[in-house]
Amino acid sequence: MKTRDINIKIHEESDLYASFDPEQKLLSEDLILYLARNYLNEHRYVQEQYVLHFYSDTPVDGERIKRRISEYYTKEMENLNCQLRNLTVRAIWLAVIGAILLTLWVVLSASTTAVRGETFCIMGWVPIWEATNIVIIERPEVHRMQLTYKKAINAEVVVEENGGDGAGRRD
Repeated sequence: MKTRDINIKIHEESDLYASFDPEQKLLSEDLILYLARNYLNEHRYVQEQYVLHFYSDTPVDGERIKRRISEYYTKEMENLNCQLRNLTVRAIWLAVIGAILLTLWVVLSASTTAVRGETFCIMGWVPIWEATNIVIIERPEVHRMQLTYKKAINAEVVVEENGGDGAGRRD
């Protein structure tokens, strides 16, 4: 599998964590947005493994960075799992409602006016199409995000002190 290098220049390790977190357990919003904007969203369809290169002016604990990134994206994975369950339940309910309305359309179409019958037809197909949209478009998108977060969780973290030879270089 190919690898994609993500180069990040920092002055010290505290640059990676939220400024209000003295225990340095929360990643900074800047780091999360940088990863999401430039790599996770842009390259999520590409089958690559990420390598996070941190170039620092001071000593940095690469294992702690790896652990924090893994913790963050593991929590995001849990949110995506919950979202996937909610989408599935919603799709099932919409399909059931649509099936009931279409059954009413078939049963009542012989005994009611054409307008009333067509109303049930339209009311039945709308939830069916919405359920189809969830299954064909929304669920696969959430699944792709899960795969991307798995790549972020499994990313290799490489730390080079004193700026390294790739300092300041960003893909």
